[in-house]
Amino acid sequence: MPRKKEFDPDVALTKAMHFFWQNGYENTSIRDLISITGVNFYGLYSSLGDKKEIFLKSLDEYIKMYISALNAHKVDSQEVSTAVAEVFHTLLGFLDSNGHIGCMVCNAAIEVAPSDNETALKMQTHREQVEAYWRSMLVKVLEKEELIKPERLINCAEFLCTQVYGLSMLLRAQSDRALIQRHIDFSAKLAVSLLSEK
Repeated sequence: MPRKKEFDPDVALTKAMHFFWQNGYENTSIRDLISITGVNFYGLYSSLGDKKEIFLKSLDEYIKMYISALNAHKVDSQEVSTAVAEVFHTLLGFLDSNGHIGCMVCNAAIEVAPSDNETALKMQTHREQVEAYWRSMLVKVLEKEELIKPERLINCAEFLCTQVYGLSMLLRAQSDRALIQRHIDFSAKLAVSLLSEK
């Protein structure tokens, strides 16, 4: 009769995700993961895999949390600049509330993705999901999609995704809040310009 697991793999994965998020891939060892999850090597390996597999699963878990935070945001404003700024603040709150420096996806994009195709693909998936969110949000705010050329919507969503990643880098660099607020305000104003340019 197979031995019953004495731990919850989902809980262990969440703990591993937070550790990777805080410390990065290279600075995390299997010993660290064993310590942070409270699961022995064989239990960890049989349930979640080796360090690389745990890292990739942690990225998936993080991406789900990130997109859930976006989707949970209720868009009330009918002004593009205000609506955009509110989304930025929602993400800022998400990153702040978890007590980490920056975004796990951005951190992994710098540290791991250049030499690992699997991680790079997850970065691409995350970007596509964030851009899709921005397109959907902008259409909702603008109400009449036909008034905005599709390429403007696409360009604006790409721009805002990039600016959100920039926000994460500012957090990672422990920039002052005044600079972060200027980044948000500037991004919101430029979004309006991108949608209305001739």
